Amino acid sequence: MELVASQLEQLVEPPNSGLAEQGVIKTERGQQFRDMLIQQIGEERLSLWFGHACRWEFEHNVLSITLENQFMVDCVRSFCWDELKSVIAELGGPLISIQLLHDSKLSKPTPVAAEVAPPLEKIPSMKLPIALPTPSPSIPIGSSRTVIGLAQPDSKPAPKIEHDWWAEFVQGSASRLATTAIDMILERPGTISPILIHGPCGSGKSHLAKAAAQQLRRRCGFRRTILMTAEQFTIDYTESARGAGFASFRKKYRDVDAFVLDDLQFCLGKSATLSELRNTLDNLIRDRKQVIFVSDRSLNELTGLGSDLVARIAGGMSCGMEPLDAETRLALLKRLLTKHELKLSQSTVESLADSAGGDGRALYGIVFRMLAEQRRLDRPLTHDDALSASLDLIRASQPVVRLSDIERVVCENFRLEPKSLQTKGKTKFVSGPRMLAMFLARKHTRAAYSEIGEYFGNRQHSTVISAQKKVAQWLETNGAVPQGTGNVAVREVLRRLEASLQVG
Repeated sequence: MELVASQLEQLVEPPNSGLAEQGVIKTERGQQFRDMLIQQIGEERLSLWFGHACRWEFEHNVLSITLENQFMVDCVRSFCWDELKSVIAELGGPLISIQLLHDSKLSKPTPVAAEVAPPLEKIPSMKLPIALPTPSPSIPIGSSRTVIGLAQPDSKPAPKIEHDWWAEFVQGSASRLATTAIDMILERPGTISPILIHGPCGSGKSHLAKAAAQQLRRRCGFRRTILMTAEQFTIDYTESARGAGFASFRKKYRDVDAFVLDDLQFCLGKSATLSELRNTLDNLIRDRKQVIFVSDRSLNELTGLGSDLVARIAGGMSCGMEPLDAETRLALLKRLLTKHELKLSQSTVESLADSAGGDGRALYGIVFRMLAEQRRLDRPLTHDDALSASLDLIRASQPVVRLSDIERVVCENFRLEPKSLQTKGKTKFVSGPRMLAMFLARKHTRAAYSEIGEYFGNRQHSTVISAQKKVAQWLETNGAVPQGTGNVAVREVLRRLEASLQVG
């Protein structure tokens, strides 16, 4: 009994707890963090907000600061949090996290006179034997420690399994250029910088950016790799402008091995943030550091960044990603079903992949919906079960395509003037794109032949039927249409047009 009680007391009160009243530093690394913070805010302010009874521990890239109570934790978060993060960024890099704990055992206990109870045999009123309860250790109410079983207090936590973004990325024809570019920079980081990855929502560009940052850390040993959104960068810049200055901000973002910034379009119109981003990019490129930008639009559509920043990005590499094609959707859906142990027939999987839109996130939603449906039915899903469970999600993932949308993307692709497809012109540079537009209109809209003909220059419905048959013939014979100074395969043109419409 005494042995069990002593073991539990060791769990509640860690080793050297008697020294914690004087602010014991459990590791040399913790001492370095504390000394750096003193340089930032001073010894007097450190004692004021952190208290004299404070324990500093650093293990597994986590700085744990244990204070006396929750009030002290709130004080640190309110008054010293920015300085603490700045010290972490300067001394340890962006990968170190901070954990604030509170343990009332750190405070000095007030001595209380013990009240001695009389022995049981001296109490005449008690005639029956009484079983005394097993004494349990007194766990402080304010303690943040959790005692489970009789595990040793110094036992290391189970290692956290990092999500493997690279292994889970499904490569396809829509992302082949971007994945090739990432392979190139992983072989020789810094030689091609910056890289801009752009594409519509759900094309997998953010997933690829996370995978690239992870591989830069693993394969290239770039421990100081920052992955963040442009919104986070803007907020950090604004807080630095309102705070002590930009010294720690610039050191944080310029003294790195690689910098990956997602949602670059968020910076459009923010002149001060763009100026700081441009200067940061100049420093990183000069030091041959790897920079990756991610945006939902191409470089030509990012004119709001300013000519200087656009020119610097153009000096690297711009890689477009398109909505997932049917083959990539099928591969991704199969992987998700295997991961979640959902068994469906091959025909059902192909039907779901073919019906879903080009947004990869929609496939995740479909799989989660089927998981819930299978649990509700408590049996494997049939073909009808799977379709009915995901029908509304499939319809929502399909974009609404209008005739004006088709006209716009065709004119942009062939560099024609707007409304030129509605003219009476019959040159091959206009008639070919017009037939492709009519073909797409029949395929992706519910418009009738007469409605399509009327929109594209008041033509007869027979003209639309003829255009549809002509394009189908081109596809069978691998035909081509004139574009610019040469000819381009019809199959490739249709693929690009459907990608712009986010269909196919």
